[in-house]
Parts: sequence; C-alpha cells; structure tokens
Amino acid sequence: MEGSPVIAAHHTFDAVTWGAWTEKTEGGWTCTYSATCSVCGDTQSETGATVTSKETPATCIATGVRTYTAKAGNVTNPTEKTEEIAMLAHNGVKHEAAEPTCTEAGNNEYWSCDKGCDNVWSNATLETTTTLEAVTIAATGHDYDLENIEWTWTDTTAATAKVTCKTDNTHIDEITATITSAVTKQATETEEGETTYTATITVGDETYTTTKTAPIAKLTGNTAGGDDDGEKSGGCGSSIGGTVGMIAGLSVCLGAACATIFLRKKKIQK
Repeated sequence: MEGSPVIAAHHTFDAVTWGAWTEKTEGGWTCTYSATCSVCGDTQSETGATVTSKETPATCIATGVRTYTAKAGNVTNPTEKTEEIAMLAHNGVKHEAAEPTCTEAGNNEYWSCDKGCDNVWSNATLETTTTLEAVTIAATGHDYDLENIEWTWTDTTAATAKVTCKTDNTHIDEITATITSAVTKQATETEEGETTYTATITVGDETYTTTKTAPIAKLTGNTAGGDDDGEKSGGCGSSIGGTVGMIAGLSVCLGAACATIFLRKKKIQK
C-alpha cells in the first residue's frame, strides 16, 4: 500500500569469516569474526563469539593439550585454537632394598613415579633410568635337607616324604612316593621269606629312596597239594626224601619176608 512502512527482514548469516584470537585478562580466549548476510549482502563485524574449551591433561611422560572452539550463532563453520599444556614433573617414590627368600624375590634400592608412568630409576635424583627386571633379585628357591627326609608309610601300599628347607624350616613340602616291591628272600618249610618294598621320590635331578620289609610265611606240608609227605612239600629235597623213605620201607618189608621164609625152611629141615 502506498505510504506504508517497509518492515526490514532479519539478516541471514550462513557462514562467518573468523578473525584473530585474543587472550582474555581473566584467562581463556575470545575470537572476532565478520559475517555477510546472504539476503542483503551486508557485512557485520562482531566480537561476541561463544568460546568453549576441552582439555587432554598432561602427564609426566607427555604434554597435554587444551582446545578452544569459537561459534557464532548457528553458523556451520566454527573455528578452533589449541595450546599445549606443559608436561608434569615426575614424583619419585623410594623402594627400599629387600633380600630375597626361598619363595619371594627381593630387590635393590630403586625409585618409581607415583603419577602413573612405568619409569624406574636407580638414584634419588631420577637421572639414571633402569628397569624392574634389572633391580629384581630372584628368589633363592628351597634348599632342602635331603639327609633328613621324614618318611611315613601307610602299611606297604603307600608312603610320603616330608622335606624341610634349611633356609626356612617353616617351609615343609610333602611328596607322595612311588612304591615298588620285590621278593628278597624265598620262604622255606623252616624259614620265613621276605618282601622288600621301596619308596622313591625325586627332588630336582636326584632320586631318594627308603625301604620297608614284610615277612612271607613259611611253606606248609600241603603247599603243593600232593598225597604223601614228600609230594606235599613241593620241594626237590622233600620229594627225594620221600622217595628214599619209600625205598627204605620197602627194604624193611622185603627183609622181614626173607627172614620168615628162612625160619620156616629151617623148621622143615629139622
């Protein structure tokens, strides 16, 4: 309508041109920018960008970084600035020297850092680096008293051996032995026999043994299951003895028969 006022439209800024970053006196940064309206072509300069920051902290082995991001309204091209955060100093913690034991490693004196790094030093000034492996002293291992093994038998079927460490007599290991057996003396009708049981353990590259014996009963007259005394004994000597006995008996019988015949013949001659 003629004579009516013209209402101005809002500027439309699709992108901005970023200027210089300026450090604020109270800390942090700000950034200037200029923007051109995509409708009218007007260019405006501003200093009120919104600045945010995020930080990757420094450690004692790496610098950190702080990143500032500037945005202007809803524009799609923010800008960033980064600054380095100085690396932190190590904080050395002393570890006293410790002697190794039979089961636990010891160590030489050393220092480590309590800020999360893996560095190790051999001096308090943290100038001479080393490693945990280098300062560690291996455990001595057990020094068993193998001349005084404590053997325990369970009948003749099982045995154990207790070995005590000479370095620390509270360290006692119990080892299950392997059992073998052999007849070491044959039984006869007059003497018992004997079985020897051997318990064996291995410590390192060496074997250690102990023995236990058990009697074997004497042989009895019916051991072999024969019908006469000679056969029942089951031994060569007994069989020969039985045979000799039989021959002697037969000789006696024959002798008696001959004597009887001789007497009868004498009576007839009278």
